[in-house]
Amino acid sequence: MESANVIDRLAPVFKQVDQQIRDQIGSDVPFVSQVSEYILLSGGKRLRPTLFVLAARLCGYNGGREYYFSSMFEYLHAATLLHDDVVDQADTRRGQKAAHLVYGNQGVILVGDFLFAKSMALAAETEQLKIGEFLADTVARMAEGEILQLLHAWDVEITEAEYERVIHRKTGALIEAACHLGAILAGAPQDWADRLGSYGRMIGHAFQIIDDALDYSTTAAEFGKPVGHDLDEGKITLPIIRTLREAHAADRAELLELVTKKRRSDEEFERVKALIDQYDGLSQSRDRAIQLVDEAKANLEALPDRPEKADLADLADFIIVRRN
Repeated sequence: MESANVIDRLAPVFKQVDQQIRDQIGSDVPFVSQVSEYILLSGGKRLRPTLFVLAARLCGYNGGREYYFSSMFEYLHAATLLHDDVVDQADTRRGQKAAHLVYGNQGVILVGDFLFAKSMALAAETEQLKIGEFLADTVARMAEGEILQLLHAWDVEITEAEYERVIHRKTGALIEAACHLGAILAGAPQDWADRLGSYGRMIGHAFQIIDDALDYSTTAAEFGKPVGHDLDEGKITLPIIRTLREAHAADRAELLELVTKKRRSDEEFERVKALIDQYDGLSQSRDRAIQLVDEAKANLEALPDRPEKADLADLADFIIVRRN
């Protein structure tokens, strides 16, 4: 496994993706530029545009505009973060104050709308109808994911299948789109696009599962946002679902009482973590993420043997070991 050095290996790609985002970020309205810069230049992994670039290259794209078009995925991702933080009333994002606390809810929501529109405008510039249609469908699925998550708030009866339905729309759909549409930009066979889309969907699932597990296993400094915030928002994620399934009656009753509270003390949150550890909720979640990554990489086997194929495989492995 080369996941440990794939980030260093792909540093030139990340740099070009980042520069393209910076070059396109402006608006004639200074407030729009200010808020856009606040969210887009605050860090972030640039995973989605990077996957788009790698998928396009793997499929033989040589049109020279893969970095330009890759920005559509980061703009769309940033728009969802702005909106989600307002809905969740989040305090921090990427180690700094959430944008709505700095600029206000109304302005942040409207800038999110601007970034949505900017993303769709880039899709239109590709002059490929399939790209615009697929991206529009992706936006709809992402909205469905957020609605489903809201409907399942504090739902301790949520099944693992329902949880994965939420994370497919919430996280997997955009990562799937980045990989699928990289192939479409390259004019690749439909089978290649479908395989790359499946790869993206599965690593998107794995990414969210690891993210949910980190909420119980890392620190706020590492994570870039407060740990334990999922429970404060009523999100019943895989570590809790697996623990509730495995726990003995008394422990299950205690965990149910703790996770259905609107707020918990530090001691109560530590007790939640202890119960998750006792019943291997984190290791079971990680095992599910590893399974998904293995299935994702299997989709790459029939694709061309170009350097980007190894990059995609190693990025999938990196998702499992990341700490933020």
